[in-house]
Amino acid sequence: MYDYELSWTPETKQLDRPYYKSLFRFLARDIMTGVLEPNVRLPSQRELSYYLDINFTTVTRAYKMAFEQGLLYSIKGKGTFVSPQANVDQTVFHDWVPNRAINLGFVDVFHDQDPQVTRLIHDELNDLQVAKVFSYDRENDALNRAKAGKTWLSLLGITPSPAVKILMMTGAQSALTTIMMGLFARGDAIAVDEYTYSNFIELAKLVGIELMPIPQDRFGMRIDILAEQLVSRRIKGVYVMPLRSNPTNLMMSAGRVMH
Repeated sequence: MYDYELSWTPETKQLDRPYYKSLFRFLARDIMTGVLEPNVRLPSQRELSYYLDINFTTVTRAYKMAFEQGLLYSIKGKGTFVSPQANVDQTVFHDWVPNRAINLGFVDVFHDQDPQVTRLIHDELNDLQVAKVFSYDRENDALNRAKAGKTWLSLLGITPSPAVKILMMTGAQSALTTIMMGLFARGDAIAVDEYTYSNFIELAKLVGIELMPIPQDRFGMRIDILAEQLVSRRIKGVYVMPLRSNPTNLMMSAGRVMH
């Protein structure tokens, strides 16, 4: 037993088998209820295993589950800490369907017609087929999306080859999810601005990606701290917020990007 108090310990009498799942459950509960505050340093895996008199790998598995859920982050040489985003409210719209797919597209946008708006337009435009205007023709809609995509690519100076597959997404949320699941694996770390897009935080938790916040100055993400983390954390990617819809109004300057 250690002769100093650990920052967190579960009720040993309440632990049941399998111990790693039980340990994770108590850790998640204390984080989500605020018993463990953001940025609190947790006991090391060896300290906690010794205190609980359980196998070291049991604590490792419990901590790994917490990392994958976005509840913890680590700093090499300093330890494991409670994530500051661990108990924030979900901002991603989860629309569960029977096959357990998650709808990351529109949120209650085209589900209903507004009867007052429909009646007003109908009165103003006598012969207009209002129901047709307010509904989607899936075949024509697909053709329109393809045409819009081709036009957009041409404006960017891109001529798609028949051999290249282009994935058209319904929105930024779906695009970010696809990119994260395609380029990263569960447990990977991505560097982000100290204050970043809230839905990106929730998406990271959804797919098991760890976010490493990097402090900012007036030119955006600090390169010196980012460089340190790239060496010590084996960060697999960097996400920065664009200026549009950026509440901090801070973004990485072109000069800093080139540097």
